Amino acid sequence: MKGFSAAVLQIILCLFLALGAGGAQADPVGFQWLEVPDGSLGIDGVRSLPKERWQAHEADTVLNLGFSDGTFWLRVEVPPEPRNRLLQVGYPLLDEVSVYWEQAGNIVETWHTGDTLPFRSRPIEHRTFVFLVPSNTEPVTAWVRVKTQGSIQIPVKVTPSAEFHAYEQIAYGWQAMFVGVVVALALYNLFLFAIVRYPTYLWYVLTVLSAGLVQLNFNGLLFQWFWPNLPVINQYLTAPLVALGLSLAFGLLDVVNIAHPVFVILGSYVAFMLYEGLGIDPIVAGLIFTPVFYLLGVGVYRIYYNSFEKKGTESL
Repeated sequence: MKGFSAAVLQIILCLFLALGAGGAQADPVGFQWLEVPDGSLGIDGVRSLPKERWQAHEADTVLNLGFSDGTFWLRVEVPPEPRNRLLQVGYPLLDEVSVYWEQAGNIVETWHTGDTLPFRSRPIEHRTFVFLVPSNTEPVTAWVRVKTQGSIQIPVKVTPSAEFHAYEQIAYGWQAMFVGVVVALALYNLFLFAIVRYPTYLWYVLTVLSAGLVQLNFNGLLFQWFWPNLPVINQYLTAPLVALGLSLAFGLLDVVNIAHPVFVILGSYVAFMLYEGLGIDPIVAGLIFTPVFYLLGVGVYRIYYNSFEKKGTESL
């Protein structure tokens, strides 16, 4: 019971810090959007579309459209204001993000970035996608193109530069605190494992580290800090990292049967990537990888058995 209480307190502490590390707050803006299923329209074609093709989106909610192979376009009207401002697309796991700034009927500035391009492709090196509004004396329009293999979440905000940087100072403070606590908890439990050789403490270490990595990945900080010039890693990281975190958590809580959905998630991700990259039918991919995941499951269970059941100990 004492070990259970310690584990719960550690998890609650990490979750609390993760909530505080979410990032800067800014006022969301309303905009119009549309989906181009085949992605055939460029900026000129999109600008010439009639108004009835566009759908309005209110400022108080995040545009969340699930999963889609289509290309999404946003039209964000930015009125003049006598101070510098930033346009932020706040979900860092989007594959392709392009922004075309229109002023007085002309495209005056263009940016192409996303987590499939090197980090230096961003006009402002920030963990999300941040763009300087090119004018504060005339109205401008941001034409934003988004395409991604993952979840279509497009939070759009416009905030004054000074306020944005002030909030970011606080956000990075929370991030640093979160990383410090994760490292401290991991080292503490690693020392306990080295002293008493009780496998539970090793589960603690792996669980805390995986939870920290998942949080940093969804905040865009792993890409920024560890592999800014290797965007290919981003395409194959999120689902395995989440599956690893869930597997370790289930192992820590001694609920092996609940770990089965983790293999379903990982298997679905593999089937999706094979379909996207090689055109292999998901059913065929499932048949091919069933023996692989069977052997992987056997290996995971053997580790669990040797760590806990064989010794007659509990994971908590």
